[in-house]
Amino acid sequence: MKKYTPNYYKKFRCIADKCQHSCCIGWEIDIDEETLEFYEAMEGKDGKKLKESISYEGTPHFKLKDGARCYNLREDGLCQIICDHSESALCDICADHPRFRNFFEKFTEVGLGLCCEEAARIVINDEEPFSIDSDAKAADDEERFCLKLRQKAFGILQNREKTIKERFSDLAKEFGFSFEFKLSELVSLYLSLERLDEGWTEYLEELKDFDQKIFRDDAYSKKFENLACYFVFRHFADGIYGGDYSERVKFCLASCYLIGAMVESGKDIEEVARMYSSEVEYSEENMERLIKEL
Repeated sequence: MKKYTPNYYKKFRCIADKCQHSCCIGWEIDIDEETLEFYEAMEGKDGKKLKESISYEGTPHFKLKDGARCYNLREDGLCQIICDHSESALCDICADHPRFRNFFEKFTEVGLGLCCEEAARIVINDEEPFSIDSDAKAADDEERFCLKLRQKAFGILQNREKTIKERFSDLAKEFGFSFEFKLSELVSLYLSLERLDEGWTEYLEELKDFDQKIFRDDAYSKKFENLACYFVFRHFADGIYGGDYSERVKFCLASCYLIGAMVESGKDIEEVARMYSSEVEYSEENMERLIKEL
């Protein structure tokens, strides 16, 4: 099956020990069956050490040490498996993170998720207009309709003759709603969702009394163009299954609006986007509620 990726995709490399928010901390990493067989066949001192890091309770996974750190995460921030055996020895989850996929009948799109700080840096700061050359000719009728509609959305978002707020308003109008959100209502909705990081809760709570205008200038216009294109790229294609394209665009714009308010309040856009992605995009329940209730 063919694979298509955005123009910035090949710029990504894991920054390993330089990462401030390691994906090797805070969750159990399941090991796929093929990789587990590979690990169990390893011999010698390194093989024994690797097998000692595996728990067989439930789905086989790596044990966690103090601080919910993966058993194989060294104190210097490097992965013991990579150091001993190279990246080719990683299980599927570790090798794949932070990528996501849009599945079509005859091809797949692969993107970089913002939950990774390095991916967020690349996506938000890319200087070239977002592009992905998916093969519309290989798509069926509904997929082709989706891709054409999504491309129109990208075109609206990338019209740099207008301010970013004007572009957001044009996109909302194209999909049948108004780009008007009450920040207090958005904050209440997001506070009602499942939350993992107390820092995210604090960011939301700080917006309760926020009264500045959002997107009042174009200082961050390119960054928010990239951010909006990312959200549309990641979430629009799932509209094929339910036809809820308008609802998905509204989610994308509401996401930008909330992040925009946090940036106006003095927060770093890359860190806010990373936290937003971790809290929202990786929770199926949160995503379903937002697309339904916004």
